[in-house]
Amino acid sequence: MPTEIKLDDAIDGILTKITELLDFARSSHTLEVRSVVRGDAHRGTPDTPAVWVFCETATVETPRQAHAERWRLPITLVVVLKHDDPVIGQRKAQQLAAQARHVINRDRTLGLIYVHDLQPARFYFTPPRAPIGLHAAACTCEAVFTVFEPV
Repeated sequence: MPTEIKLDDAIDGILTKITELLDFARSSHTLEVRSVVRGDAHRGTPDTPAVWVFCETATVETPRQAHAERWRLPITLVVVLKHDDPVIGQRKAQQLAAQARHVINRDRTLGLIYVHDLQPARFYFTPPRAPIGLHAAACTCEAVFTVFEPV
């Protein structure tokens, strides 16, 4: 029987766990960023380089079966950093985004009983912004999970 968890609690748990994993990697110096930011719950300007955690629209993967539903939640990790050299800055942003992706993919269930898999989806980066020296790269993965909401 699936674990009893509501959709909003499952999404919050996934975002919290990813943020915790990235923050632990930052504090143990295995992820070379100064800030880890949950994009839906932050105010102010973080120190760079920073990794932002965002989620996109969750979609149901299977029609409702009893009280269990299988969902897919795209999660995007965006790395932003400042560097005066556009080539070096962009390359470093790409490296940090790949590092962040590696951190969360170590356990593709995130250690959460309701998460089945964390599947890679996209990796992209912005063109260098030489006048202001900001560079960004991002990767998206999709968390596949089941919620169980009894009536």
